[in-house]
Amino acid sequence: MNHKTKFAAHLSTIAMGLSLLVACESESSRNHRAAIEYVRTGNAAYAQGDLESAIAACTKAIQIDPGFSKSYFNRGLYRAKKGEVHKAIEDFTENARLDADKSPGLFERAICYAKMGDVDKAIADYDEVLQLDPNNADALFNRSLALFEKGNLRSAIIDASKIIRLDPSNPESYLVRSNYFTEVNNFELALIDLDEAIRLDPRFAEAYFNRALIHLGMQKYDQAIGDISRSIELDSSDARAFAIRGYAYVKQDEFEKAIADLTEAIKLDPNESRFYSYRAKAYRGVDDNIRAEQDEAKTRELKDKEWM
Repeated sequence: MNHKTKFAAHLSTIAMGLSLLVACESESSRNHRAAIEYVRTGNAAYAQGDLESAIAACTKAIQIDPGFSKSYFNRGLYRAKKGEVHKAIEDFTENARLDADKSPGLFERAICYAKMGDVDKAIADYDEVLQLDPNNADALFNRSLALFEKGNLRSAIIDASKIIRLDPSNPESYLVRSNYFTEVNNFELALIDLDEAIRLDPRFAEAYFNRALIHLGMQKYDQAIGDISRSIELDSSDARAFAIRGYAYVKQDEFEKAIADLTEAIKLDPNESRFYSYRAKAYRGVDDNIRAEQDEAKTRELKDKEWM
């Protein structure tokens, strides 16, 4: 074979290889586009509340293009929503393995671990997310909750404080940190945070509620009543608020007001034994011993059920 023949054969081999490569690339591209369409179909099914079809669409996408990380991520979300937490963890693990940005998969996997009660694994995933993005406020928030659940209050407070530094205008962040301060009996700092939460959002019912609890514990009944009254104005569906104000009225010997509030609390939640116990004290205060005895009997009945 002369040089020209060898060169022509070599070109032919290269051309054949290129055509095969193009064919493979074309098939890969077709599969990827088809997988994207199935993911979109899954999104539409999820928007309609059809989790089974959403999961099936993502599964089809994975079968066609196993390297498409978005398919695993979306299927993990749908499985988690359906309550299939273990399967969701598998999907988020694969998503984190495939995706250049593993943070979303790790974050969602952490949420699943937390739902399962595996707080250590949840914290480990949040740690990794925060190594990749130290200012991820959602990861900081969730890790603070997990640390709080573990009893690591100091670290929970550190995370909550960093969230506030990142966004000092969010009243929810101050509420959360105030809860941590309350747990370590630092009521002064808890009140400062609640004051700030209310300043940022004067209609923040939960902040008034929590501040009332602290005032109640400090036996500052007038302040407690003022805060809980504001909480009730903003949200009159919370039985606990009426019960707390009723209890504060009992402490101030304003028994008629206490009876009215505790009756409302019982109407909203008839299965809470403490509400009957508090109202029994109020009835004793107005010498209505018959109703007091009825409430005391109801308290015992409900407590017995709690132990069953």
